[in-house]
Amino acid sequence: MTGKVTVQNWIGTGIELVVFIGIAVWMMFGQRRQVMERHVNRLTGEHQRFDFMIQY
Repeated sequence: MTGKVTVQNWIGTGIELVVFIGIAVWMMFGQRRQVMERHVNRLTGEHQRFDFMIQY
């Protein structure tokens, strides 16, 4: 490893960013968002199924 940045490194980084940003945007809409919100509410909200509640 020489520590030199090449065009291939920038292309790889760009592809990774596009993939991860795409997944994040995809999860923000529709049925997936409702499922994630339901899970978050179950873990941190009033509708927990545990004997404790996380206080923030």
